[in-house]
Amino acid sequence: MYPDEQTLMEVGRISIAAGRLDADLGALWYQLAPDQVDELKARRAQAGTVREKIKGLARQRLDATHGEALIAFVDEVEAVQNDRNAVLHSRWLLQGQDAMRPVSEFLSLSEEERAEYIERWDREALA
Repeated sequence: MYPDEQTLMEVGRISIAAGRLDADLGALWYQLAPDQVDELKARRAQAGTVREKIKGLARQRLDATHGEALIAFVDEVEAVQNDRNAVLHSRWLLQGQDAMRPVSEFLSLSEEERAEYIERWDREALA
């Protein structure tokens, strides 16, 4: 079942907001440590890496009150990013064992078995 236009627009809105959040978090990392990281690298880094770097810098470079507040904020951001990932990715992924099969399973078959495997898998597909 395909999502309706309104759902697609909402997913798009979430995607844009999430991209901005990721970039802003990277900019925060850069602001805390311009001597340690390139700004572009910080803005493009994976979210988990950025969060860990910010937490470490908050402990090193900020007083306890501000450091703890920033760490709490980053923890909230992580929860939002996890929610975002659930929304953005769950609608597009197939569920269950047949959603994706390991490549090793396919590669362990002989050439003759591979054609039959693919045909059998196509017949098993469910809407």
